[in-house]
Amino acid sequence: MTMPHKICPQCGQPAVLDMAQCRRCGFLYVPHASTNGSRAYSAPLAEMPSAQRAAQQRRSRALPLLLISMLVIGLFGIALVVRSFLGFASRHSAVSGSGMPAGSALNGAPADAASPPGNLSFFVESDGKQEMPVLTFRNMDDDTLTLTLRDSAGHVYKATSRLEQLATLQVPAGYYSLSIECDNPRIRPNWGDATFRKFKTYHADFVVGHRDERIHLGE
Repeated sequence: MTMPHKICPQCGQPAVLDMAQCRRCGFLYVPHASTNGSRAYSAPLAEMPSAQRAAQQRRSRALPLLLISMLVIGLFGIALVVRSFLGFASRHSAVSGSGMPAGSALNGAPADAASPPGNLSFFVESDGKQEMPVLTFRNMDDDTLTLTLRDSAGHVYKATSRLEQLATLQVPAGYYSLSIECDNPRIRPNWGDATFRKFKTYHADFVVGHRDERIHLGE
């Protein structure tokens, strides 16, 4: 005669209906009402094993953390790419192929001595011993710089400097238009005017600058 029985959902061990706990794995059966009004034990039909339920809960908690981590990593990577691109674009637009700032102009660097008050110039004026003014200048870069003076009568005076070589010009006192240019086509020339006075000397150191400043010497 076959007796009614139940199967342990955790280990598969058969058990009589009134057994409260599995003899093999210790699984606790849920009591339910029997047909004769008494209570018996059986496994819940819809309930999953506790180990499986705990694993599913861990996976459900880990999924949001995984998604947040992936989002943070993605945003960080995008930020690095944008930063690298902006840095490259900035360097590419500011520096030419030869390493010289593109579109720079030739400007004067301040010398040790101060110019007379009200005299805005790249040249520094000092007292001299000769009646005819003497001009000295240096190019502080590695290209060849040419200084050109032209008086009102059309007379032209030129001198060149390279690699801090000191160049000298001696010209009659008076008013001149002035230009400086170099053999590097990426550097723009600069122009201006100057008035050189008797018994004076003038000096300037020329560098490549980022601002366009017109050269002027005189009142």
